[in-house]
Amino acid sequence: PFINYQGEAVLTKVDALGHALEGAVFDIRDASDYLIQSGLTSDSNGVVSAENLAPGSYRFIEVEAPAGYLLNTTDVMTFDISSASAGKPGQVDAGKLVNYKADVHMQKVDPQGQPLSGAHFDLMDTSGNTLLKGIQSDKSGQVSISDLSPGDYLLIEVSAPEGYLINTQSIEFTVSSAADGEPDTLVLDDFVNYQSEAVLVKTDARGAVLEGAVFSLEDSSGSVIQTGLTSNEAGEVYVSDLSPGSYNLVETESVDGYILDDSPISFAVGDGMEGQPELIELGDWINYKGSFELTKTDGSNQVVPHAVFELYDQENQLVLGELITDSSGKILVEDLAPGDYYLIETQAPEGYQLDSTPIELSIPVTFRGKPERIAVQAINEILVQEEPNTPDNDEPSEESSQGSDDGSTPDRPSSETPSSEDGTSSGALPQTNVVSFASIIRILGLLLLVFGLLLLSRSRHQQKDDGTAF
Repeated sequence: PFINYQGEAVLTKVDALGHALEGAVFDIRDASDYLIQSGLTSDSNGVVSAENLAPGSYRFIEVEAPAGYLLNTTDVMTFDISSASAGKPGQVDAGKLVNYKADVHMQKVDPQGQPLSGAHFDLMDTSGNTLLKGIQSDKSGQVSISDLSPGDYLLIEVSAPEGYLINTQSIEFTVSSAADGEPDTLVLDDFVNYQSEAVLVKTDARGAVLEGAVFSLEDSSGSVIQTGLTSNEAGEVYVSDLSPGSYNLVETESVDGYILDDSPISFAVGDGMEGQPELIELGDWINYKGSFELTKTDGSNQVVPHAVFELYDQENQLVLGELITDSSGKILVEDLAPGDYYLIETQAPEGYQLDSTPIELSIPVTFRGKPERIAVQAINEILVQEEPNTPDNDEPSEESSQGSDDGSTPDRPSSETPSSEDGTSSGALPQTNVVSFASIIRILGLLLLVFGLLLLSRSRHQQKDDGTAF
């Protein structure tokens, strides 16, 4: 019998390494794009068979890729069924069609774009399941992941390169379900590891910024790792390139005229941060100046106002003048630079002896925290009131030479200070001119005595002259 046959065609489904792939599903369409057959599936050998094909031109179109592979949408798997054949025609081999998986590359860098090796990542799906561990950046900072199936993924950094913070920001990407032939490598954006930065503001006690304070940075073991960190014109001290860990910032040189505070400023840098870390603000760090308070008292511990002092430095240069004790006997002096000083009393209050003995004090160069106010004590002794001298018996006073009505000598003024009813002195304070006033009284008394004697002598001479005349 004379038999007419229809044609057959086969296609082999493989992966990128040539291994057979089962489960790929194809349609066959003719040259006019009419669907001729559908649902043709590759077997365990990767073979897709099409039968009962009339003469003509056809093409295999993959409509479903094997599990875990990208759909290959290339349009090159065409074949022809001849219109004539001597006997039963053989199968037409349409060739091999490759299904691929995706490759992903990412570059690990520092903020300046330099590659970083040693970062470790985990690959996860969107449900949080870990798919792959221990993905590491190489010497060139390259992170490579191969053989990825279509789907959505998360790349999570689990350890950073030495000296850097873990960037906890998740890297999301998607592997497409289809590609026209071999897919391009999926290149992700550069992934940056950062180091931290801290800032401190240097001020005085009134909040004014201070330029020129110098600090060093120590790690948790006390080793100095940075030096010469200096406050700028805004008073800011920046500390950069900080790895995770604990630190102490220590002032090593104060601003001129201020007390050095070498108290450690402790802070810590965490292990990780999402994206670029925020600046660590350490707040204000105050440099103080010194101060003292002088209290002036008398011998009975009563406060003495109106004493006048001058303050000198160790070079004997006048620092402050006209420092006067107030009503509570105090003088408060602030804003003193570190160094040695002394006070000199230049004027005692009325009724007190001047004490010009230097009173020494020292403002420390270094003090942790706010320095204590120095307390200074000074004492003024009360002047002793002198009694008027009594004239000698052989030097008659004017009153004795002139006599009195009853022929007795007038009483000598009492030198005692009038007292109040309770026996206390009625004067609030002794007067500083008592001694000089008594001296003047004595001199005036002597002058009056001499003048009286001269008058007496002259009167007697006149009486003699008048008696002679009679």
